[in-house]
Amino acid sequence: MSQTSCGPAQSLDVQVAATLAAIAYLGKDDDRDPVEQYKLMSAALQASALPTAGQWTIVWGPANLKGDLLYIAQGPASGSQEQFAVVIRGTVFTSVYDLTQDREVGDQDALPFTAPSGFDGALISRGAEASWTNLSSAQPVQGVPGSGTALSFLQSQGSGFKLLVAGHSLGAQLATVAGVWLAQALSSQSPSLAVIAFAPPTAGNPQFADGFAKLFQGTETALFANQLDIVPRLWDEAGIESIKQLYPNPGPHCDLGCDGFVGTAKHLVRKVAYQQPSGIQSLPGQVYDLTGIGRFEDEANDQHRELYYMCLVGISVDAIQNIATWSPPGSSS
Repeated sequence: MSQTSCGPAQSLDVQVAATLAAIAYLGKDDDRDPVEQYKLMSAALQASALPTAGQWTIVWGPANLKGDLLYIAQGPASGSQEQFAVVIRGTVFTSVYDLTQDREVGDQDALPFTAPSGFDGALISRGAEASWTNLSSAQPVQGVPGSGTALSFLQSQGSGFKLLVAGHSLGAQLATVAGVWLAQALSSQSPSLAVIAFAPPTAGNPQFADGFAKLFQGTETALFANQLDIVPRLWDEAGIESIKQLYPNPGPHCDLGCDGFVGTAKHLVRKVAYQQPSGIQSLPGQVYDLTGIGRFEDEANDQHRELYYMCLVGISVDAIQNIATWSPPGSSS
């Protein structure tokens, strides 16, 4: 069985955001060489079959500080507006179960930057705060484009440009935080700002979620969650509990590893409240394994994969192969 894509086509902006987010993982096996990462990412952006279609180029980065990586790309002008994208990579996992050990979610802190109005009482996880600190301080090394911080680069671009903030997984979570930060930090430049991100675990408390939704209401902002992905169900308690019944029969059943993960996740957030922003768009994932036996963790990893999100927003399987070899559910390979 072959498939051209895994879901209905979303807008070009959404497909570009998914592509930029996936490209951020190239070279992840050797974070010590940002020049090689830059070469791999730039080559992928030139692939004619991808939505970026050679029209997007990296103009700053990639920059990596303590494992938190971002880059800035420039795309074709949108009318009279210059167009940029700040792209944040998610943490490099061997398993989605690593999430319970990767970020400090049991404590929440006030926003570490000046926010726009509407964020009174807003808190984000301590881990998200630490990652924002890294991302806001990171600078490119010699051999890759740009200099200074990402913010200083954007502040040098004049006013009225179009700005996309994109990411996948923890990169998506941090995109929601960075979007709020940049809305205020760049307010004098009046950019057309939108966050388009995929599979975000929850960044903060209800006040943060409500502030985010109001701030970006009426923009092109969109958050996407595969309906079969564990990660967007983190970290509110009901979402965590729903993981146990995630895959319909005859898909993999929640096994001992899954049950332990759910218990640990619930324990981590027992003293804090998390809430996703309203309006997250559900994508129609399909189960890979229909045996129902002992493959829950593998299924969870497959459902969370950034390449699957590309397919779910309507990018063809053939196009995705320009980034990495990958097969969708139901394929013959």
